[in-house]
Amino acid sequence: MEPGQYLAHATTANYDAVTDPLIALKRRELRVENDRAAIQEARNMRRRARKLDPEQTVDEQAYASALASRWRLIDRPHSRLPTPPVWRIIGFLLDEASEKYLLAIGEERIETITQKLKQKQQLSEVGTMD
Repeated sequence: MEPGQYLAHATTANYDAVTDPLIALKRRELRVENDRAAIQEARNMRRRARKLDPEQTVDEQAYASALASRWRLIDRPHSRLPTPPVWRIIGFLLDEASEKYLLAIGEERIETITQKLKQKQQLSEVGTMD
C-alpha cells in the first residue's frame, strides 16, 4: 500500500490495511468503474460510474471505499446476512461472516460491471461492421 493520508489512521488502531482483502477488491472495483466512466464519457452518456480521484492514490480511495462499505453495512444490515454485522476492530474490521459477505457482493459488482462493459464493446463492434 502506498503511503497516504489514511495509512497513519489505520496504524493507530492496530489495523493492517496492507493485508486487508477488501481493500484489494476495492482497488479492482475502482479501476473497473473508472473504465466504465470513461466509456460513458466517450459516448456522451450520462456518467453514473465513478471516476478515479486524481487528488488521491488508488490505495487511498480503496481504503476509504472499504471502510465506507463496512460502515454502510453496520448502518443498514442486508437481509441476506444470517446475523447482524459486528465490529471486530471498531471502525475498521467486521466479523468474519460480514467480511466474506462484503467480498462476495464486491465480486458480484465487479462481474456485473465487467459484463456490461463487454456487452457495450460487442454492440459497438457490431455497429462498426455495418
